[in-house]
Amino acid sequence: MSITNVIVGQKGNDKAAVALSSLIHALYELESYALVRFVKRKNDAPVMMVLAAEVEPDFECLVDVQVRWVFSLRRLSQNLTILHRSPS
Repeated sequence: MSITNVIVGQKGNDKAAVALSSLIHALYELESYALVRFVKRKNDAPVMMVLAAEVEPDFECLVDVQVRWVFSLRRLSQNLTILHRSPS
């Protein structure tokens, strides 16, 4: 298992909140995930993560889950560029 985080907008930063909300709603409406490469600090190793949108009536966020590089690269090499939610 990997660590899971919840990403929400920064309080008091309306411009950033609108941008994050747009990404959340785009992923949610398209029933898609985002595959991202994240580097926390300048000299840190990159981490591959999958972002999923979570939308509730009075709360929205992105949930990130770390993906191992070996798995990620193997899957990407098989022409996997967009990950879709499986039907519930």
